[in-house]
Amino acid sequence: MGAHFFNKHAQEGNIFLSDLAKELGEPDNLQKAERILKVVMHTLRDRITLEESFQFTAQLPLFLKEVYVSEWKYRKSPVKIKHINEFIETAKMKALGTVSQDFAHDESAVLAVKSVFKVLGRYVSAGICFRRGMAGYIRQFA
Repeated sequence: MGAHFFNKHAQEGNIFLSDLAKELGEPDNLQKAERILKVVMHTLRDRITLEESFQFTAQLPLFLKEVYVSEWKYRKSPVKIKHINEFIETAKMKALGTVSQDFAHDESAVLAVKSVFKVLGRYVSAGICFRRGMAGYIRQFA
């Protein structure tokens, strides 16, 4: 593996973040897009089983796998989240210091989550399988 391998994945990651920033309505704010991506991916990760996580990450490009697994602490049971409002509240808790910037209002939180799943659907191969495998409230975003 040479520098070309890493540069290619870094470039793909930057394109993804640029697409997400545009979807969020802030095309020049890649840092915000990165923070939101991480929060949503980690909220999803905590919500699904280990087996579902393996199936999901198998579909992810390398740059998204890194975001998904960073700071992962395995839990025997996923966090119970039954409604979209619970998903958003969990995401807000994960955002901690940036909640006022990234999830200031319920509308901005819904937009953030929806944007991540919309852009993610463009990059995940077999995106339909991904959406079917998630809880119903996730499907409405994708």
